[in-house]
Amino acid sequence: MDNIDIINELYKNRPKHVLDQIVQRKLVIGSTYEQHYDIEGFLHNDDEPAVIYPSGNKLYYWHGWLHRLDGPAKIDITYGEMYYLYGYYIDSKEEFAKTSRILKLKKLGF
Repeated sequence: MDNIDIINELYKNRPKHVLDQIVQRKLVIGSTYEQHYDIEGFLHNDDEPAVIYPSGNKLYYWHGWLHRLDGPAKIDITYGEMYYLYGYYIDSKEEFAKTSRILKLKKLGF
């Protein structure tokens, strides 16, 4: 089973109502860090990080899953960049580029 099959299975099993009702809610906890949620309470932010820490660490979430098609979903000052697609960890930048390109084409209907 390759990355696309695993990601398709994860996406297929996600409840539809979560995907259809997106409402941005922003929660700022003091000045320590910032979090964004969808209507169901999952960490989510469309184009920006869903969690931003004062240290500069950033986490990109899509309806509760670490996910980002355009780059690393986890940016850590100490450990570097980590790639995730729909919660599935991609261990190399090359594999991420290939898999995200296929997902972008599927999203466009190809």
